[in-house]
Parts: sequence; structure tokens; C-alpha cells
Amino acid sequence: MTAEESFDALRKMSGLRADSMALAARFERANGDVYRFGHAAIGTNVQNELTRDVNRFIKSEIADAELRPYAPGYLPGPGEIVYLSLEENSTVADLIGPVRRPAGLGHFDLTEEFINNLRFFGINASGAKSRVLFLGSYSAKQELTRSGLLPLIFEGGTFNKVRRTTFLFDDKYDCVDFDGYIFIRSVTAFQRMFDFLAQLQAAAQKVLALVNQQIPIENFDKMKTLCSRMPAMATKLANIEKRTYLKTLTMADCERVIKEYGLKIEVVNVAGVKKLKFESDPQRRWLIIRLLDDAFLRSTMTEAKYEANSKVER
Repeated sequence: MTAEESFDALRKMSGLRADSMALAARFERANGDVYRFGHAAIGTNVQNELTRDVNRFIKSEIADAELRPYAPGYLPGPGEIVYLSLEENSTVADLIGPVRRPAGLGHFDLTEEFINNLRFFGINASGAKSRVLFLGSYSAKQELTRSGLLPLIFEGGTFNKVRRTTFLFDDKYDCVDFDGYIFIRSVTAFQRMFDFLAQLQAAAQKVLALVNQQIPIENFDKMKTLCSRMPAMATKLANIEKRTYLKTLTMADCERVIKEYGLKIEVVNVAGVKKLKFESDPQRRWLIIRLLDDAFLRSTMTEAKYEANSKVER
């Protein structure tokens, strides 16, 4: 189904039953960050509360919301939800997978290290024919004794400090995973939960390195620096990585398109090597990226030429 069709099915849901919870923590290691997951059993009273929360969230935040595609830098306003395809964002899908199937995780001990590195939680809910995962950002400060506040309990006329590990959970979830898409209410929380911008930048730098080997770029360092500062450019480059033609693209292919569409991309000769010249001014900084994205098309019906912002490969 399309994102719109999936979202329409989600907004009409009612009678969901919360049935499990999982927590995810992110640990920084010398050889790369590692996520760990754990399944937490929930009592009947908690299950009932979460059941009310997820159904109320559908009605208050999803049912009447306007859907838009995710774009780095864009923050949805009140009444807006943005989405990503999990098929096109495998790193996010891989992190959601264990939370979606918490029964396979086994129960875990809430060690100090795990609590200090908490990143997000997931509430699995089921309906008659569907399963929905509600996701929320989390941090150690949401554990009451680490919150910076002074938690007290009043018993027998005396205040005493709460020393038991106590967690606070917001009923305004940040994302919903359903039917192959993640629907995002809070972009800031989503990016923190999955370290999403860092993923985009890593993928973008990988694509740039590959491209520069096949199709040398003059002012490559300038292009690399600018892409690292502009999330929208990083996103476009990360998507280019998935194009099947990328590894076989040649300078001759690029020159042909530049000539046919009259693109203002200069091909320069440096020590006998042809290079595409990157220019950082706002009018031209996107041209090479759009060229690599195969954004310039000709209609088979009318022979008219177009620049496409997005497309689906057939």
C-alpha cells in the first residue's frame, strides 16, 4: 500500500489492545555505536492504562492529521504527521525490528548502564487484524530519581525520598510504526531516537566517495563539506546510493545529459582528466546531485523534457 493508504487505515483504527513493551539503549563504543534491546513485562493495570493511551493517541493525534513526506529541516506543525518508508530506510527498520518482536528478546535486568543509555521505548498494540507499534523517545532523566527533581513520598505524616527506580512515560508518542511506514509526530525526537541525521551523513559521504572515483569532481572537498552541513543534500545523496545504475554511471553518460538538457555544469580538464566542476552558489550547488539522481527525463509520449523531484522505478 502507499503511505496515504496505510495512514488512512491507521487513522480509522479503534479497539487496539496494548500487549507488550520494549526498551532500547544506545551504547557508544570505540568501534561504533551499539543498540541493545530488552522486553519488559507489564502488569494488568499498566496494560489497561497503555491501552487507553494508544487509542486516545490515534483519536487526538492521528485521526485528523495531514500527512506529508519526511524532509530534513522540516518540522511538522500542529495537525501534521510526516512519514518515511521503512523499505527505503533499512537502518531505521533494523532498529525497530527487535522492538516490534519483543517476545524474542527475553527479559532483562535494568542495570545502571542500560538506564543511563536509554534511547527509546515501544508499545506494541494489536487489533482485530493489525499490529501497531507506538514509539517514544526516552532518556535517563525520565527515570524519576535521575530527573534532577527531588521525588518524595508522603506517608504517615512524613515526607521521605523515593529511592525505588521509577519511570515516567509520556502518552504523546513520537512515532508510529505501521504497515511498512513510520509516521512521525516529533521529528526532533525521531532523529534523536535513531541517530538519523548521522546515518544520512554517513551514507552521503559513502556515495560521494564512490562517485568521485567514477566521475571525478573538481572542488570535491567543497561539495563534501557543503553536503555535510545541509541535511537535504545528505538525504538526496543517501537515496542515490540505492539507485541500481550508480555503479555503472560514466562521465560519458553525464556529458550526454548535460548537453541534451543544457545544464549549467562545466566539464573541466585537469591534468588530462575530465571532471565535473562543482559550484557552491545557491543556483548551481544542486545541479551535480540532480544529475546523479537521474532527475532529467524525456516523455516517451510527447518527447517533452522534464526535471523530476521524485520518481518510482518501473
